[in-house]
Parts: sequence; C-alpha cells; structure tokens
Amino acid sequence: MTAQKTLLLCTCDKTQSFDPEKLRTAAAADQVIAVDQLCGKELATAAESLGGTSDVLIACGQQAALFERLSEDVEAEFQHSAPLNTIDIRDRAGWSAPNADPKRLNAKQAALIAAAQLPPPMAPVKTIQSGGVCCIVGPTEQAIRMAELVQDELGVTCVVSDKGLVQLPSAGYDVARGQLTAAQGALGNFQLEFSQLQSLNPAGRGALGYGEVKASARSECDVFIDLRGAEPAFPSHQKRNGYFWADPTKTGELERIALTARERVGEFEKTVYFNLETSLCAHSRANKPGCTRCLDVCPTEAIFSFGDHVQIDSDICAGCGSCAAVCPTSAVTMNETPFEAITKAVDVMAKVYREHTNESPRLVFHTRDAGGDAIAQLARYGDGLADDLIPLGLEHVDRIGHAEILAALGAGYAEVLILADNEEDRQAVASEVELT
Repeated sequence: MTAQKTLLLCTCDKTQSFDPEKLRTAAAADQVIAVDQLCGKELATAAESLGGTSDVLIACGQQAALFERLSEDVEAEFQHSAPLNTIDIRDRAGWSAPNADPKRLNAKQAALIAAAQLPPPMAPVKTIQSGGVCCIVGPTEQAIRMAELVQDELGVTCVVSDKGLVQLPSAGYDVARGQLTAAQGALGNFQLEFSQLQSLNPAGRGALGYGEVKASARSECDVFIDLRGAEPAFPSHQKRNGYFWADPTKTGELERIALTARERVGEFEKTVYFNLETSLCAHSRANKPGCTRCLDVCPTEAIFSFGDHVQIDSDICAGCGSCAAVCPTSAVTMNETPFEAITKAVDVMAKVYREHTNESPRLVFHTRDAGGDAIAQLARYGDGLADDLIPLGLEHVDRIGHAEILAALGAGYAEVLILADNEEDRQAVASEVELT
C-alpha cells in the first residue's frame, strides 16, 4: 500500500509563484499546502505536517537543514515524525528573469518534482579501516605545527623536507628528515617512499640531531598530509580520500586541514562507484594492444592495465564516471549514477515539461556542489536560469558521455548543455561532445 503524502510549498516571502495543483500531481501527493514563510512565521505548519502520518515533501532546498532539525524535535517530543524529503524548486525554477514565462517556470517546477519521485539507485559500499596513522611531509616549521594540531587524534610521524630547527622533542609524534620520492594508495592504505631518510635523535642535551642516513625507505600510513607546497603527490588530488594537500604559506590552511584530518580515524563506508565486466573489456587480446580510453581519461589514475583487461582500484576511484562515459563496450558501468537512472530522470522531466507547455525544453547537466552553488548565486543575484532550461545535478559532470547526451536529445530536448566546474572537467567531456 502506497503511503499518503503531503506537499508543502512556500512562496519564499512572495518572491516566487507556482501552480499548487500541478505540483501536487507531479509529486503524486494527496494534499498540498502553500504558505509564504514556511521557515519563519509559518514553521508551525511544517511541524504539524511532520507530526502527522503522511510522508512530507517540502519544496525548499535552502532551509533543508532547518526542517531536518524540526523533524528531530518532533520525533523527540512525540516519539514519532513523518518521513521527510526536501527539494529545491526556487533557485532552479522559481526565481528567474522578470520577463520569464510563468507557464514555463511552473512546468519546470513540476518537472523537477516529478523526477525527484523516482527511486534512487542503490550503490554497493565497502568498509575501509583507518587506525589513524598519519604521515606529515613538508617544511619543518609547518610540519611540526600541523603535528601539534592533530597529535591528540592521530598517530603522527613528520618527515621534514628541509634543515629547519626542531626546538624541542615531543613524545606526541616522531620526526624524521628526508625527501618524498613516490606515493600511492588512499585512506587506510597509503604507501610512501623516501630517499635520504634520517630519524631525529631526541636524546642528549643541546641542539637536536638526526641519525644515520638511509638511502631509501618505505612507510605505510592511513592519512597523508602533504605540506611541501609543490605539485600534489596525486593527480586530481582533491578526489583522493585521506590525502590532504595545502600551500603551507596560505593563511588558515593548516587549521582547515586539521579539522578534517583528525576525523579520519575508525571504520568508514566507501561507495563502490563502478561495475567492471572484464569479459567485455577490449583493452587487449592475445598480447595485442586495444582500447585505452578509460586509462586515458581517468583523472585519479585509479585504472591500470591487467593483461587482457583493465582493473579499477575501488579505494582510489572517486566515482567521476569518465571511464563509463568513454567505454565503447559498456564494460564499465556506474552504480551510483547508472545510465538508466540518468535517462529515466531526463525522460520524465522532458515529458512533464512538454505536457504543460507543448514546447521542447533545454537541459543542463551540472555538479550538485559547485554547479548547484553557481545556480543559486545566479538565481539570488541575477536573472536565474532561463525559463526553458531544466537543470539536472550530478556528483560529477564528466560522467556524461555521448550516450547520455543523445538520450536527452532523443527524449525531446532542444539543446543539451554541460556546466563544467573547471578546465579539467571541461576537457574530460570535450571529446564526448565532439563525438555527439
């Protein structure tokens, strides 16, 4: 039996308009309630709905955290709270240019709400263990300062890269001197290689010195903090879980990193973003080189050659989906944003929009974080998105390949756009756009 659903709409202090009945239909809701200040003077309306027996869908993304806290308060007081979901229709469809067509805006709102009702894909997860062993590499002053910030939560070894003076030895962390020559791995399993490694000798009086020089040495750690200020140890380093890179001369960088690094202790669930069917892989056959498309585009170097097929390191994979976008045989598919889930959402939004306007919409793929923030800024301080432009947020836009673009055009979109966060992402999708 399908649960009852209540849709709560807000004009955001009368700055947006909507058609409540059309949105109720799009949400498959049993009732719809429209107010002007749901996060303010009419917050009690939200509380009353959360205290009921129907599922609650609140069409407000900006104050989602507020409504989640309200749900927790209702749960604590009445030992019950209705299931809650939130969705943004204001920034993506409600706020637009003064001359925007209200009919189109209402159609966009309905399309976004309808797509949000689709069941989310379920991606498998794996468990990663981190004992909190941390290696900090960089200049003496900054490395020691970072060690002082994280030593209470992490087991720290500093490998300093210069001849800076260590004023006092500490029992809270170890110090050595050497040069990083190689690094691989991810959270819970980093392998580092050093040259000219010397351990600090904490014994004796006066200036501290270093011991015997080892020409080369290897070390393992769970968390890797890189303060050298040079090129990061990994490509697309922001996507490498457990690796923290910073310019040590930048104000506040050490404190910012320390806040997050201290939490990288314990057991973590990591999404397994991909599914690899090796029998379909065209990488090589009988020692004859074949396809290398996924190897060429992987920004994190999580993919490597393994005989007749490739292999993907699930610890390193950040789920961008570039490999799936370019794979010619569908040997690599994505679990988190599978092709079927993307095309279903695209198709539903186009269908709903056309039902209300008899026109073809346009589509823009964007990232949920940076792209979503850009859309919110444009809505609040500019003219917002065009009234016929429907946005679809993903974790990574380089997930989009020619198959997704062609599927959108086949669904009836007049134009398909991709909003890249940076030049790296733009280059990742450029070949697929050209192929399309």
